Amino acid sequence: METNGTGNADNGQRGNGDMTIHDMYAKLLEHQIGIKADLHKRCEVLETNSNTVVRRLEENTAALMKRINDVETEQKRLNDEQRKLNAEQGKIKEDLNVHIHEVQGAISNMDNVMVRKIRDEIFEMDRRKSKLNNFLIMGVEQKSEEEDRKYVLELVGKICPGKSIGVKTQRIGESGTFRPILVSTEKVRDKRRVIDASRKGLGNFPEFSRIYIKPDLTVKQREELGRKRAIKSGTTSPAEPKNDTPYRTPAVVGKRKLAFRIPAKAKHPKLKP
Repeated sequence: METNGTGNADNGQRGNGDMTIHDMYAKLLEHQIGIKADLHKRCEVLETNSNTVVRRLEENTAALMKRINDVETEQKRLNDEQRKLNAEQGKIKEDLNVHIHEVQGAISNMDNVMVRKIRDEIFEMDRRKSKLNNFLIMGVEQKSEEEDRKYVLELVGKICPGKSIGVKTQRIGESGTFRPILVSTEKVRDKRRVIDASRKGLGNFPEFSRIYIKPDLTVKQREELGRKRAIKSGTTSPAEPKNDTPYRTPAVVGKRKLAFRIPAKAKHPKLKP
């Protein structure tokens, strides 16, 4: 057997420090397998990360689209409101122009229906104000002024005992046996006190059984009251008379103002039914 310089047999193998082709191939194959495994692992991580990124992008895109839709919806609502405001503003301007035209027409023509209506309303308010302290006694036979005053004093004293109420009296209406007595008090509350007392206790006094007391109303007030009663009862009420009581508070002969005070103990006893 031949030997080399080192004394080892030459059988196609080298020393321990050298690698054979087979070893190199095995090492390379092992390295490739490691690289492949590492690449596979990295691909899995990359795929996972990619899926996460895609999912987040989708979520962010969905959230962004929702915000865009919300903004578009809000913008549409604002646009609709703006259109409504513009329409209302136009209507207000139109109404204002019409009103200005009407006012100008009323000023330029004093016979305008609107002016007459306003004038009538002012006159009606003045009439109502002048009647605030008045009430009417109906059904009292015609007598002298002095007897009428005594009658009113007795009536008010019995239905409102213990109250000091100043009054003025005057007969009104057309000549007849039972003309109404117009009574004016110093205070509105005195008028209301007498009317309320007459509704509650006038029937307790036989001497006053044939009379009744009512507020002194203007023609328009009586018409309104008649319509309300007709609506409430479902029938047509008879027309109220068109005549009215004197405009100013009636002046009594001698300008005498009657005031009286009746003690509470003088209250007339109620009659038992």
